[in-house]
Amino acid sequence: MDNLAYSELSRFENLHRGFDRMGARLKLSRLTDRRALEMPYLIDIDSDRRGEYFDLRIADDEIQLNVAIVQPKERHLILQARGGWRRERGKGPKLNSPPEKLLCGHDERHWFVAGVPGNAMTVEQAKEALKPEEVQFIQRLRGLRSKERLARHNEVFLRQGEWFFVPAPELEVNQMMLLYNEPLSRGTGSKPHIVELAVRTAGNLVYICREYPRGLSAMRYEALIKNSPNKARLNWSTARINARVYARGKVRHPDHGTLELPFWHRVYMNREVSSKPIVFLD
Repeated sequence: MDNLAYSELSRFENLHRGFDRMGARLKLSRLTDRRALEMPYLIDIDSDRRGEYFDLRIADDEIQLNVAIVQPKERHLILQARGGWRRERGKGPKLNSPPEKLLCGHDERHWFVAGVPGNAMTVEQAKEALKPEEVQFIQRLRGLRSKERLARHNEVFLRQGEWFFVPAPELEVNQMMLLYNEPLSRGTGSKPHIVELAVRTAGNLVYICREYPRGLSAMRYEALIKNSPNKARLNWSTARINARVYARGKVRHPDHGTLELPFWHRVYMNREVSSKPIVFLD
């Protein structure tokens, strides 16, 4: 049940109407754990006996949330947030945080929410803004029409969730470089997409553990262990950020249909607004 007062719920009545029009359920409650010190609100996907719903938790009474636009047929909407504060670790509240826009919708089998960069005013613009800049450039070069750009698969890319696969048939691969059943991960605890065959080049090596989820460079890791030897006992693993990755074969994920890549494709991740780095797990 919602644990906001009736007067508070009425202030967000337009949100319920917007999500209803999209064909989704919205649950409102108050954000009360430690995250309330760092963000004015939190929205995620959760599920109960009736299925999936959007779980929106409010921490800041000054936050203004409204549904800017709804496309019921496509089952998408844009949620806009204004005002409020955002606490930074070790600092007081940050007043007048800039407007945020989130694309909420349905993709293949499940609902999703994604932070939209830039100043998108429509659902179509939001989808385009989420695409990697390289994909946007190739689209313009090929002269793709709007309907083609919005498709999950076209001549420029194949998409599975937040990952874009751009054809690179000319790639020559040393068999010693092949990685099998390689996970593609945002590095934020989300379920990874598993690539049957992958090749990873370049990128920066980082050391990751629960205490340092953003990762430390080799230099910072060595300095940390030197100054605090007990930190070496943490459950560290290595990863590469900003790596160039290519994929071939099947790409699997429980929330999406299996994608088949008959030849090498360059892997790009969408531009969803996030506070955490893009990580390709080792």
